[in-house]
Amino acid sequence: MARGLKGEGTYVHIVPIRCENCKRFEKCTLRLDPHAKCRKRDCRDHWVYQYYVKDINGNTVRKALQAKTRNELKSRVDQMRQDDNGVSNDTITVGQWCDRWQDTILPGTVKGSTLDSYKYMLGYISEEIRKKKLLKLTPIDLQKLFTELKDHGSKKSGDNLSSTTVRGIRSTLITCFQSAIDNGYMTINIAKKTKPPLNNDRREISYLTEDEMIRLLKVADSGEYYDEQSMDDDGAQYLIKQWAVVIRLALATGMRRGEIFGLTWSAVNFSNLSISIKTNLQGRILERPKTKYSIRTISVDTDTMQKLKEWKEYQEQFAYDVDDLYDNRLNTVFTGVFGDPVQLDNFRNRVFNPMISAAGLPNTITLHSLRHTHATQLLAAGVDAKTVSKRLGHSSVAFTLQTYVHVVAEVERGAADTMGAIMAGKKPGKTES
Repeated sequence: MARGLKGEGTYVHIVPIRCENCKRFEKCTLRLDPHAKCRKRDCRDHWVYQYYVKDINGNTVRKALQAKTRNELKSRVDQMRQDDNGVSNDTITVGQWCDRWQDTILPGTVKGSTLDSYKYMLGYISEEIRKKKLLKLTPIDLQKLFTELKDHGSKKSGDNLSSTTVRGIRSTLITCFQSAIDNGYMTINIAKKTKPPLNNDRREISYLTEDEMIRLLKVADSGEYYDEQSMDDDGAQYLIKQWAVVIRLALATGMRRGEIFGLTWSAVNFSNLSISIKTNLQGRILERPKTKYSIRTISVDTDTMQKLKEWKEYQEQFAYDVDDLYDNRLNTVFTGVFGDPVQLDNFRNRVFNPMISAAGLPNTITLHSLRHTHATQLLAAGVDAKTVSKRLGHSSVAFTLQTYVHVVAEVERGAADTMGAIMAGKKPGKTES
């Protein structure tokens, strides 16, 4: 019998075998095999449809359907094919496929950060959905899941989950189910049949005022946030000097944290006063930025470039002094005391948060807030949105304007006042004596 793997199979007619012992399931002396046991199904005339499918691991598994007559069995087979949309394997659950997709199919095909993001999003899938058969899942099931997550899906507090995260979960499932279609386990992407939640919970971005920027820079330069008992240590001095440059560079360029700690010395052009952003630190690995817009070259002010130059000289001297203990194999601008890549979580918890506290700044300020500060200050100063968008590595000017709408509103108000002054015959900013 040929083993069709798309539901094709064989109809088998089971002829009854009469036996006095069939109801007791004992060894039967009336059958050809004296050691065989009687089976109830041998005592009745019926039809069996045998076919083969692949399980989640790609192994061939035999399955069967039974009915009293051939016509009845054929109807059941047709219904099975119709229900499963032409895919015969109805044993795989949503959870089994999601696990196989993230553990076997994705590794080596996407960046590590992308894989981590997919795993994080799939972690929100409820156990109820995971237990459902992949082919029995409906758009209503997923829509209900998204609604529940939106209302009380937060892993930490059980409160409502942001629309952005729910949209990310939906997008991840679309990609996951598309892979199931490509591998022959589905024919319809159920996730695409759902509606994403309205993105109506945009949070206010946090940024620093001019005064707050100056306070943060002073604290970073002084190192007063650091443990006083270890400030005389050479390694501590290396880090204090380094973190001061990190803060200045973040404010001066608006670079993302992965771009800052993934910056290499070969990307710093002291002659042209520019930095080429073409690497991103993920864990301990340098990767290319996720989008083409993130790969960019931006100008840097003279003072910041001078600080970078001084830091390069200090780093080289430090590496020379500690000799073999220092190994900056990635040639990154910022490292640990032994030359290893900076661990972002350690920097946030042990350096940045204490620095923010010492400067008397709100605890809502994060390293990403320095990127927002860069954009906010430039837009408020009248720098055009296209230039700001290019410096930030955004995909479009529209996205930049949408993100920093608070500044745009202030600039627009100022433009209205300026136009009013012009029409009144007054020079903008001039006051009457």
